[in-house]
Amino acid sequence: MAPALQQQVQRAQRDAADGLRVACPEPLLLRITRSPLLERFARRHPQLKLEFVMSDKCLDLGKGDVDIALRSGDTDDGEFVGRTIGES
Repeated sequence: MAPALQQQVQRAQRDAADGLRVACPEPLLLRITRSPLLERFARRHPQLKLEFVMSDKCLDLGKGDVDIALRSGDTDDGEFVGRTIGES
């Protein structure tokens, strides 16, 4: 593994030990908080503190702005990797 990538992975592991920063737009956060998802996550991972950053902007995961970014809609930009995790 390249040294720069290895440093990023190690930093992410240290940061994840304390908490997880999740970026998402406000409507998506409202849906998440109204579902049992957060309670189930807290039971499975009691050591992790979740912090939500409400933003429609593309925050830089590589720079550590956030750890995870959730978006609604398609990812037709060649720089993003999208996975369907649910449907309305």
